[in-house]
Amino acid sequence: MKLASLEDGPEGRLFVVSDDMGWRISAAEIAPTMSAAMADWDRCEPLLRGVAAFLNRGAQRFVRFEPAACESACRGTVAPGEAAEFSRGAAVMVGPVAKGASRTEAAAAVRLVMLQMDGPMGPARAPLAVTVDVLGEAWRDGRLTCAPTIEIDADLAASAPVVFDFAAAIQEAARDGGLAGGSVVSLSDLRPTKAAKLAEGEVVRYELRDALSRSTFGAVELRATVAAEAREVA
Repeated sequence: MKLASLEDGPEGRLFVVSDDMGWRISAAEIAPTMSAAMADWDRCEPLLRGVAAFLNRGAQRFVRFEPAACESACRGTVAPGEAAEFSRGAAVMVGPVAKGASRTEAAAAVRLVMLQMDGPMGPARAPLAVTVDVLGEAWRDGRLTCAPTIEIDADLAASAPVVFDFAAAIQEAARDGGLAGGSVVSLSDLRPTKAAKLAEGEVVRYELRDALSRSTFGAVELRATVAAEAREVA
């Protein structure tokens, strides 16, 4: 299941997005926002999955999904002519995690997975949050094993496999105190990708594709400009 928050008010509006990222449908009757869904996940998840199944059957045309309309987790500038570093990463939203939770409990608490790139303007997230079943073999035992790519002006800059052990990270975060439902845990590759003197107009793109070259989360695009802004794109 793929979910997105579209810009509307302080928290955005929750939508279910088709697997091919072509269409969207409002989830307002189930939960108006992502945080509302997380707060009542046991009730909301099966209902949202039902909407996703209906949407993916393609029995009728819904509203086109436009990633650029999503709530953006990053706003800022990257000045052309300056060197910058970008780290591939990911994040998860969790349900409640008790203090001292075991690794198994930590892994079971993961509700949604997001793609995140850390850069000079802070963390930038791709437009979609997905349930772990979407990730297939890439998700095992609380670990995300994948090879997300960073392209700088269409030239491949990073593509090596990375492993994000979220079960361990959640367990550590809850070691001295529990985590509330809806908490976000982020991990980044310790080997940043360096961009030397980005030129005006150059684009840094971060994305994860599956074995069939389909985008899993959409992509993060950052354009170097005097008034740069990270945009969430398909």
